[in-house]
Amino acid sequence: MDAIPDHAYDLLPMHMREHVREYIERGKPIGDFLTAVFANDLCDALGRADTINARSLKNYAVFLHTYVPAIPIPAWGSRYHVRQWIKLGGLAGLRAMTGEQWAAVQEKARADRERVEQALKREDADA
Repeated sequence: MDAIPDHAYDLLPMHMREHVREYIERGKPIGDFLTAVFANDLCDALGRADTINARSLKNYAVFLHTYVPAIPIPAWGSRYHVRQWIKLGGLAGLRAMTGEQWAAVQEKARADRERVEQALKREDADA
């Protein structure tokens, strides 16, 4: 898993770059605002943002969609994903996995995707 290029962090406010880098690279826990951003919770993020971060929410979205890992273990998208990324230890944790561990992660990701797809199909059928 490749590191995020340094220039990508230029999208983010200066005072947040190192926090975001540490979360992505090492799975270091992040504060309430960044947790809301990485959990894809716009309303909570806006409510917790300082003025600079509030004006930068679009840049956070571009950063997430363009540079932040989404598979096999997403680093963003929900609070569950944020907790799992921290537990994993970020990209460093991914890089440290053995082939057997990697296969187990891929299988769990596949099972999670199937579970979500089945739930969505049930919702569509009920609608």
